[in-house]
Parts: sequence; structure tokens; C-alpha cells
Amino acid sequence: MYTRRSGWGRSGREGRGGRGGHQHSRRMFNKLVKDGNASFDLRDVQPFLEGMSSFDSKPELLTILSDNRNHGALRLHDCLSMISGPRCVENILTPILSNILVKETARPLHKARRNMVINVIYSTPGLMEFLASEWTDDLERSTGDTIRLVCEFLVESSLSIVDARSSNEVKTIAERLRTTKLCDDDLVHRLCAIVQLDKEVGATQALAAIEKDQAPTVACWGSDLRPPGGRHDNDHSNFRDISLVPTQDELSYRGRSWLPLASGENAFISDPEQRLLDKNFRLLREDAVGAMRENILAPRPSKVWKNARIIGASCQHAFNPKGTAPLYFLMQLDPHKSIDWKKQRSLPNDGLIVLSNERTSHVMASSE
Repeated sequence: MYTRRSGWGRSGREGRGGRGGHQHSRRMFNKLVKDGNASFDLRDVQPFLEGMSSFDSKPELLTILSDNRNHGALRLHDCLSMISGPRCVENILTPILSNILVKETARPLHKARRNMVINVIYSTPGLMEFLASEWTDDLERSTGDTIRLVCEFLVESSLSIVDARSSNEVKTIAERLRTTKLCDDDLVHRLCAIVQLDKEVGATQALAAIEKDQAPTVACWGSDLRPPGGRHDNDHSNFRDISLVPTQDELSYRGRSWLPLASGENAFISDPEQRLLDKNFRLLREDAVGAMRENILAPRPSKVWKNARIIGASCQHAFNPKGTAPLYFLMQLDPHKSIDWKKQRSLPNDGLIVLSNERTSHVMASSE
């Protein structure tokens, strides 16, 4: 129980507990969340945390915290900014995570709002740096529940936030958790696999062999041995960072994409489960993106429409709110002599088209 001397004192009404204290905590929580101009200091942390715990329905709590009309993100940042030492992680961060990371909020319907709140917590200025330094240095003094919740929070953050997967702080914490063995091995192993803490040494050796022109004959192309990352703006070593929708730079790339070899010669992920996910994702995606790229860079004559001209433009659309409509161009082009619009599916609705100027530059658009 926190004492007044430490700044965590409770008023008499709060200390009584029961239904009266429950309702008072809820009122205090609602006032802090709905009034963005209300002051927030150390004395408000405990009422805020008790207000979070007063919700029997945690999805309802997520709705309030993630609603842009409220100030849930501001109050979470205010609350977490009061952390001043490793002990405060258990007093502040643990209660917050225990109200967010529950089975009820992990259901598909609530997953988006849960990820929004996790993103707010992760983006708290200085929090990750603190956890990676002061908290991990004193990890042995933390309770098992706190360590488990922090590890679970990092797993969820790494699954939904691109920056978390490449964060040095997250990797530092993951390495520390693995070394100390104070957390569930399966949970820590999953975190290390998601952030790719361990990679196959074979990938590094293969890249060195390419530079020395001594690549093994099992690989047909040098690009197969060069680990993914850096070929274009959508080429990343972690497959979760790859956008499902191909970018213009990716579709204009004339080299070979990195693809996993059946022999495993160019494997760079040590975890078998993550390696299988990476392999399936890249191969299935390349089936679609590769065909699109081929049609753009080397189109068949029947797919080329010549003398395209822009004869009109508009940024208004009945199905888009004001200010959110995309830019529309009205195009005129020379038709194919033999085309039968009733039989052929040329220029389908929402189909990808490329405007090319003598094949020196490309602009991607969709037809409508």
C-alpha cells in the first residue's frame, strides 16, 4: 500500500473501497480523460490507475482511451512520465499493462483499438530507453508478473509497430530477458524471433563469398545469397515491415528480388517458425508482384495503349468526405483496332495502370 509520504496517498473516501470508492475512481478517471486542460501531477496517478481497474469491460476502457475526442493518450503519457526508477515500473506500468493485455482485448474485434493503445504506450518519450537501461540493470528485483507483462507488451509492440522491430532498445531488453531467464522461455523466444535477434551466420558468409566472387554453385543468382534489405524502398530483412501493396520504387526495380532457396542455402533467420512464415510470405507475394513488375517493365504489345493524354482533372468524389478524395485524371488514348469491349477485360475497374514517358519514368495509378 502506498503512503502519503511517497506521493501515492489515498483520500479517506478512496481508502474505504467498495462501491463508493469504485464510483469515485471512475469519476476521477473520466474527468482526467475528458478534460485536456486539467492539471496532472503525481497525486493523480493512483486515481487514474484505479479508474482503469474499475472497468469490468476492458474493451470499453480501450474505446475511451483510443477515442480521439478524449485525451486518453495524453493521460497515459502523463502517467508514464512519472516513472522515476525501476520500482515505479511495478507501480505504474504494470497496472496499465494488466488492464490492456488481457484475453478479452485480444479478440479480433478489439485488436485494432488494443494496438492503438499499445502504440501510445510505446511512443511515450523516454520509456523504452529507461526500460533498456535502468530497468534491465535491476531486473532481478522485479516481480514475475511485471517481467511477463513487459515482455508481452514488447511482443505485441513488435508485431504491430515497425519501429519496435528495428529498435535497439527492444533488442537490448530481449537479450537481457533471455540471459537472465526470469521470464517464460516461450514468450522470450517469440520476442527474440520477431525482432530477429539471432540470424543465420550462413547469410553473412554467403555475402562475403559474393564479394570475393566465390559464391557456391547451388545458388543460381548472386542476389539470392545477398540478404534482403536495401534493394528498393520496400525491401526489408523483416518480412513484417514489407508493405502488402507494392510501392512505385519496387515495381520499377529491374533487379531480382530476394527469394528463399529450396536448399536453404540463403537462409538468414535462425528460428524455424519465423523462417517458414518469412518464406511463405515472400514466395506468395512475389507471385503477384513479380507478374505486375514484368508487365510494367516488359509489357506485351496488347497491353500497351499509346498516345495517352490528360484532358481533365478533379479532386472531388461523391464517396469521399471533403478534403480526402484522391486526384482523378480523365485520360484519352488511342484504342486498339481489334478490341471488343464486350469480350475483353481491358482497363478493368481498380486495375493498376502505368503512365510511361518513353519508358524513362513511370507514374502508377488505378483505372476507374
